[in-house]
Amino acid sequence: MRKLVYIGFLSLFSLVLKAQFEVPRLSQYLNNGLVNNPAYAGSREALSFTGVGRSDYAGFEGSPTGFLAALHSPIKKGNVALGISVENKSYPGYSNTGVYTHYAFRTWLGGMRLSLGLRAGLYNYSLDYSGLDLKDPLDGAFESESGFAPNFGTGVYLYNSKFFWGLSVPYLLNLPDSTGSSGFAPKSYRYLMTTGYLFDISEDFKLKTTAMAEYSVAGLDLQGGVNFILFNDKIWLGSLYRTTSKTITSILEVQVTDPMRLGIAYDYSFSNIRKVSSGSFELMFRYEFNFVSNIDSPFYF
Repeated sequence: MRKLVYIGFLSLFSLVLKAQFEVPRLSQYLNNGLVNNPAYAGSREALSFTGVGRSDYAGFEGSPTGFLAALHSPIKKGNVALGISVENKSYPGYSNTGVYTHYAFRTWLGGMRLSLGLRAGLYNYSLDYSGLDLKDPLDGAFESESGFAPNFGTGVYLYNSKFFWGLSVPYLLNLPDSTGSSGFAPKSYRYLMTTGYLFDISEDFKLKTTAMAEYSVAGLDLQGGVNFILFNDKIWLGSLYRTTSKTITSILEVQVTDPMRLGIAYDYSFSNIRKVSSGSFELMFRYEFNFVSNIDSPFYF
């Protein structure tokens, strides 16, 4: 059974890679918004560093892994923000590592901050099936290729201390085709919309609700989440549900000190993958240097 699932994954991924760009999917994406939206740059109103490591489908040989590290900050009195990120996703036969720079222009819109963002970078991709035991090594679906290619993204982000809304296309280019060139293909883009609201009930109890809609060639994927913020913002307990993967995620985050935050997430799938996997795990670390701007920070997002 496990072997059949493994072969199925490889076949599916080989088809997906011909059509679109593969990136880490993070459960704790709200703590590392640059992975989805370059307009998120500077929104912490501090020099902010975040790192997330992810392991999918624990107990399944050759399961996907990924990580993301990002550093971003507002500059020039907060009207401009800059950032840099490193992203990786890999599994047997495939690896992708990219480095991206992020730029956001920010202005006030009533009592909310409006941010317009762009990202540009270079990534190294590798499709190498030579180490796999293929039934037909000459199958064209498993041709190896590798190289470097550029990519770009754009987004808009509107927020204040209790609300946020974002719309983005994180990656505008696809993997290079057989001619070695990459191009724009809007039909294969990932279109993301995120939103959230904070209910400030008391000093020791707050409720944060979030939602994300993702539209791509695979269809519409919806995510909904809720976080309970306890003990004067020190402990965060959350959960989210994804419709397409039929996955429920449990999240625990601890504000260890004012600048340092730790988080762990566990995904459990109700699909057939649960027969060969005990779930997916994520670890998150964030550290912030709160000296860049005196503007009130949307700390909860």
